[in-house]
Amino acid sequence: MNDRELRHNPRPRRQLSAAKRLATIMAMTSVAVTTACGSDTTKATEASANDTFQTVDPATATKLKLGDTLQVVADLPQELDGDPVHFSSFASNGEVLGHVTPRDTDPGKQGPSAQSRPVIYNLEARKFTVLDDRARPQPTWVADVVGNEQAVVWVEGLDYNIAHSTFTIYAYDRLTHKVATIGEFDDRSGQIAYGNDLSIRDATAYFSTATFPTKKGQESVYAMPVDGSTAPLVLVAGAEQVRIDGNTLRYWVRNPNDETEYPKHFTYDLTTGMTTPVPVNAHAGENGFCGAEVTDAWEMWCTGHTMRPGPEKRRNQALLTIKEASGRTTEFKPFPVGSLNSPIPHNVVSFGRWTGISVPTDDGQQREFLVDLDTKEVEVFPNNTSFDDTSPDRTMVLVSSFGGDHGRQRIVQVPTS
Repeated sequence: MNDRELRHNPRPRRQLSAAKRLATIMAMTSVAVTTACGSDTTKATEASANDTFQTVDPATATKLKLGDTLQVVADLPQELDGDPVHFSSFASNGEVLGHVTPRDTDPGKQGPSAQSRPVIYNLEARKFTVLDDRARPQPTWVADVVGNEQAVVWVEGLDYNIAHSTFTIYAYDRLTHKVATIGEFDDRSGQIAYGNDLSIRDATAYFSTATFPTKKGQESVYAMPVDGSTAPLVLVAGAEQVRIDGNTLRYWVRNPNDETEYPKHFTYDLTTGMTTPVPVNAHAGENGFCGAEVTDAWEMWCTGHTMRPGPEKRRNQALLTIKEASGRTTEFKPFPVGSLNSPIPHNVVSFGRWTGISVPTDDGQQREFLVDLDTKEVEVFPNNTSFDDTSPDRTMVLVSSFGGDHGRQRIVQVPTS
């Protein structure tokens, strides 16, 4: 199954327009036609005599309640020494990672006015550890703090622009407690930027760069040892958008000459180094196709996302379908999240008996629906909450709250019944 992506962060630099969020989700969930596959389609879409069909209506979902039907494992602290804290990921089942950001004393500046710090928080001991409190020549923001039991890595930059062409990646060794600079990047033209996708697997960190018009096609996926022993290695030139699931790294390649073409998706085996193109979904190219994801257990695709004529420019609802390797196909009616746009469901993951499906809201949240494909039971997380990350054993999730509970973060248990 796919790793959960972190999709909401209140830092100014990460705020995307609704249109840009929509474009990103459509690209990330699309399956591309690859020359290596020709016109082959995924096996999950092929009909067989054993196929069964069912329909699930997310509008019938039971809304979970924090502290009631949704067990709160930990209420996370919102401050450290008076400064706001934002958590973004798990280091282990009992530890979360994030950063402390001093309150901005000069909001008119292009960049931060004080230095942010990466932190790890132990849930049982209720204790913070600041991973790097060294001064910088200029204050930097800290983002995408990810790690495991060996190391923690993060990104730092100087300005709040959405595109960061100058950034540094650091790593903290959890055994020696030493910090190493493992990557420094500076594209003076401002056309090659950090791809907001830093990941870690064992003792290696991975990320990609994105590009702007004058350098389209010059994206790259990088690998870096967390001890800084060698310079970052270009793993795949022309590729971007890293996601890691177990020993599989996923990325895509766009056609620099045609932005309307769906990206070509590939998997890279981190143990063997073998690259495999993801076959094309049978519905790719159809009007309203809005993406697909494939695993060994199932294929998911999204269709029906089309613009209706008229002055309101309304969009038809995006409809999700999941076909399992067993031959069972589940078609979903629209997911109700109060969106004025047509939300595109994505990020299908497994939580025990549940299949988790993320649905974006207009303000950038990721509302999580839990579906039991055997019973067709549906549950949904509370309004004004958003998934940030999933624990390594997938029994807990890091949830952020908004609205009247803005800024509050919790670790909650995935329902088992």
